[in-house]
Amino acid sequence: MLGNLAILAHRQGDDERTRFLWQESLSIIQQCGHQTCSSWALAHLAGWRVRHGAFADAARLLGVAAALHPLYRRSMDPDEREACDASLAAARDALGEAAFLTALKDGEGLTRAQAIAEALATEESARPVDVGTPVSGV
Repeated sequence: MLGNLAILAHRQGDDERTRFLWQESLSIIQQCGHQTCSSWALAHLAGWRVRHGAFADAARLLGVAAALHPLYRRSMDPDEREACDASLAAARDALGEAAFLTALKDGEGLTRAQAIAEALATEESARPVDVGTPVSGV
């Protein structure tokens, strides 16, 4: 439910509420241990990081999302999958292929607890950037 509210907040342009709701959702998911939901929330928070110029952090979160549940993208609706691909492409473009693959691989090596702790950390210095369609919706 919180994830859906986060998607709505993003569509309404409320960026800070979007981040808060995804982080709150992930905090609750952490308690139940559901891998697919963890991956879904991590991918959305990665999109938020991409929109704020934290490209390496975003690639790490996307890497761990795939490592936790390789088929997590199947839990996304088509718009979300398209947006996730756009976030991956934006991070790859910003970092360059080698740095992107390194960050993705670093994320794959994170434990679930490490990934969640990283995703729940707030980037105080992050600023929104225009990278096209974000992970959390149209």
